[in-house]
Amino acid sequence: MKKLISTLLVLLFSQEFLSDSYEDEVRKRLGLLKNKPMVTMASDSDASESVAAGRTGEAVYNLGCAACHTAGLAGAPMLANQAQWEGRLEKGLETLTNIPRLFIGIGESAMTPTTMSILSDRYDIKRLGFAAGFYYMGVPLGVGVSLILAGYLAPVIGWRGCFYLLGGIGVVLGLVMLLVKDTPRKTVTAEAPKQSFAEIITLLFKVLRSSKSLVLTILAGTIYHVLLGASVFDQVWAIQDKGLDRASFAQASGWIFTIFGLLGSVFGGTFSDWALKKYNFPRTWFLLVLTLLTVPFAFTRYLEPTDFLFWAGICVSAFSLGCFYGPVFAVIQELVPSNIRGTIVGFNLVCLNLLGYVPGSMIAGIALDSLIASEVETPYTITLVGFNVVFLILGPVLYYLAGKFYESDKAKLARDFG
Repeated sequence: MKKLISTLLVLLFSQEFLSDSYEDEVRKRLGLLKNKPMVTMASDSDASESVAAGRTGEAVYNLGCAACHTAGLAGAPMLANQAQWEGRLEKGLETLTNIPRLFIGIGESAMTPTTMSILSDRYDIKRLGFAAGFYYMGVPLGVGVSLILAGYLAPVIGWRGCFYLLGGIGVVLGLVMLLVKDTPRKTVTAEAPKQSFAEIITLLFKVLRSSKSLVLTILAGTIYHVLLGASVFDQVWAIQDKGLDRASFAQASGWIFTIFGLLGSVFGGTFSDWALKKYNFPRTWFLLVLTLLTVPFAFTRYLEPTDFLFWAGICVSAFSLGCFYGPVFAVIQELVPSNIRGTIVGFNLVCLNLLGYVPGSMIAGIALDSLIASEVETPYTITLVGFNVVFLILGPVLYYLAGKFYESDKAKLARDFG
């Protein structure tokens, strides 16, 4: 039953990233980027400029849009039918895509804290890294498969058909989870007093004030997500700076993130558990060693796609992403009382996304706008390597300090919070 529940949770989680990452691919194809557009509606006078910026609107339409919009399938407004388009044009494509994305985000935010709390009740603390890593296989699985869909399936059934397909998968998996029964929490007794929201938040910040290791681990993860926020431009980088074909690179990177991301998730969770159990080696020090080993690959973006190391760097990036989540989410649950484990996961996700991922993508977009306006050569490469360097400077220091205070903070947790 434990394995079944874990597998279902992974599939549900990966489905969230399928739709999320595939939406990013759709937005790139439609030119919804802050900086240089990938799609331009070219006229005769600016045809050469549009080719330099990306494919023409007509080419994009014929490749992925015509399947639905020519015949009006699934309620899609038909080409040149002004009456069908009026309501949608008033709202704008941003509104039409952001509203569904809002509800996807709500599902993502609610799922992970609950899931990590469930897993912590079903796995021994020494195997919590594996459990968290196994669950977070959903990230590379979702991202990778979405890129594979974008490369293979989208030209056949269109982006709308892909969204429907992914939504259907999520509904089926959600219904299957209804059949899973809850089990009693192993660390909370039936007589434990209920806590109000204010009491839980008060306890959360009390723990944060008392645990240097916890705060440093969350801070390191947040900075890592600044880098991940900038990486939303990876697909554009491959096309604009490296001259790779969009569909071909989406297919290749999809397979890379699926295979090496999954391997990283298993490796990060399993070996961080092993190192902690056998040598009392803190999980954050495991991430420190891993980060230092991957330093040279941060600069392979400068190489040409014909170079083996170029693709090795992308593989290492996917592997590192998979390794990250298991150890980090295990640490933050080990350093808090059991009755706020779900809360600390939620707080961590707020930091990772609101303070890390969002600023990272915004800062990268602003930097790219500035570099492109200045006609700098390879602006995407320079920006993405710059974000890598920032993390490689700050990340190892934070990982080291988090591991240094790990044992003393665990002892303080047992003493102060039982």
